[in-house]
Amino acid sequence: MNTLSVSPLEEDLVVLGAFQRRTDTGMRCVRRTSGGAAVEVGRGTLHVLLTLEHPAALVPCDALRLVNRYVRPLLAALTKLGQKASYFGRDWISMAKRPIAQVGFAHEASTGRAAFEAFVAVSTPFATGSLAARASFQGKAPATLEDVHARPIDVAALADAIEHAYAEAYGDALTIAPRTAPRWDPAPLDPPWTATAEEAIGEIGAGPDAQGTFRIGGDFLASRDAVENLERMLAERCTKGPAGMDIVQQCVESTFMVPDVALVGVRSPTSLAEIIVRALR
Repeated sequence: MNTLSVSPLEEDLVVLGAFQRRTDTGMRCVRRTSGGAAVEVGRGTLHVLLTLEHPAALVPCDALRLVNRYVRPLLAALTKLGQKASYFGRDWISMAKRPIAQVGFAHEASTGRAAFEAFVAVSTPFATGSLAARASFQGKAPATLEDVHARPIDVAALADAIEHAYAEAYGDALTIAPRTAPRWDPAPLDPPWTATAEEAIGEIGAGPDAQGTFRIGGDFLASRDAVENLERMLAERCTKGPAGMDIVQQCVESTFMVPDVALVGVRSPTSLAEIIVRALR
């Protein structure tokens, strides 16, 4: 079933991307299923989640174009507020040349199941402090819809408009879910990544988690099972002795450079392999 859920949020949280790591004990952190960077949410945030049987369930699409294709009804609904909403291929929506919403996707290559997810900053900013300094924003300061329009925005009315835009785009192929608070898992506390690097979308890293399991992660978006397969492959390979760059790159390429697998936010398999090798030393 292809289902749209549009939910006004109430609780102040930091929502981590699927592959990020919590390394501090500050604000309550939870983890979502879509990749990408952390977002701040609270009263005045609108959460949009479109779950799909597969990327092409509603329009011609593959995993790499999930955001590009399924953000369009959301852009139409936001534009009707009075300012043009645009998506330029990164992980945020632009309005008046400022980020006003974060967007991302979840995907499982083995089953095809996918999701498009967005956090719309109506009156609560989705990125402040260090979260607002991400390279992905290209120096543009995140804003709220109320900042941009200089007037109050009715969250419930905007939710109605978003539901209508998606229903109009996809008709009977889409089910509109009741408005209920999303269920996110608590994010456990882990040690900092052993090795990190900055990509255009943000930080990527590698290293053991609190249980000693080697992980890769960061602000990228990817097919979840591909990430898990790579971590398992590396764990198995490292039991045989030190893994050099050639072996690690082969593991990365055999995991991500295959049909139906998505990886967004990493320049190349080589840059990911370099981080892994540094973390394994």
